[in-house]
Amino acid sequence: MKGIVMWDLNGCLVHNNKSLGTGDLPEGYGTPEDAVRAFDADVLPKAYYLTCKDDIVWIDGALDALKMITEAEIQQVIITNQEQIGLGIISVSKWTELSLYVDSQIKDAGGDIWNFYTCPHAPSDNCMCRKRSVNPGLRMFYQCAIDLKVNLYDCYMVGDNISDMVSGKAAGCKTIMVNTPTSYPQDMIDKYVDVLADDALEAAEIIVEGKYPDLFQKE
Repeated sequence: MKGIVMWDLNGCLVHNNKSLGTGDLPEGYGTPEDAVRAFDADVLPKAYYLTCKDDIVWIDGALDALKMITEAEIQQVIITNQEQIGLGIISVSKWTELSLYVDSQIKDAGGDIWNFYTCPHAPSDNCMCRKRSVNPGLRMFYQCAIDLKVNLYDCYMVGDNISDMVSGKAAGCKTIMVNTPTSYPQDMIDKYVDVLADDALEAAEIIVEGKYPDLFQKE
């Protein structure tokens, strides 16, 4: 198997329950101008941060998508910014507990995630792993490639935000962006997005069913 699927977590696979109906919009929502400003914002609205199990609400079809990729015998990982750790909102141990909870829910639904690659830093830390940035650090991508012995050019980055696509492109991955209520400027779509999908499930179908160039032909 030549490549793997790299999923963003927030907004692509899970909602944050506290952000639903509060008017405190998470990253990737609002007007196109809001989206561009959020692209390199210092912090997200606090309602968007995952801080407890009740915050984790799966987007429709996301668990089915993870199961589909698993059943196709394609390895998959989660690559995610969780800046609430660096901001002191939750501890590293609390995030470890939450990621284990997410992993257990994925397994219960028939899916499998090889690993979580998490950037815990606050935006002001100027770290080398943060992907939510105009000039993304790529440490998480490179570490994943080393761990799984894959060529990033053979991998997919799937996310809901243009910043996921920017980092995926910078790393050399194929990029699939799932739709959100935000419409990004067309020049950004053209530059950074290879394929648009309605949701995570359609992204999985694109990969598994070969609607996108098939990088995962078994030897």
